[in-house]
Amino acid sequence: MSQKLGFPYMGLKINTLIFWIGILMAILTYLTSGLLVLGYAIPVVLIYFLRFLGEFLTGWALLGFAVTKELHQKQRLIAFLFAIILLASVFAVSVGFTWQVGHLH
Repeated sequence: MSQKLGFPYMGLKINTLIFWIGILMAILTYLTSGLLVLGYAIPVVLIYFLRFLGEFLTGWALLGFAVTKELHQKQRLIAFLFAIILLASVFAVSVGFTWQVGHLH
């Protein structure tokens, strides 16, 4: 249907945009990680939220790449495998976040 409108790769462009937004948010997380030294709850929550959101958006885009028909089968498999790796890291971040916030009290 999108090819009839003249936008044959619109899904691919949107996934690429989401991917780069996620990467930039993850980079922002590492640039602001110096705020963790303060030990206050708000910087810790914001930094872990930015990290989670960056990894979530990147994983979402990789899953979008994995189901895109415009890519070759091997490219979709690689995107799917990287999405699985990111899902595992999101789980590790959520466990680390729970551990960090639990020890603030």
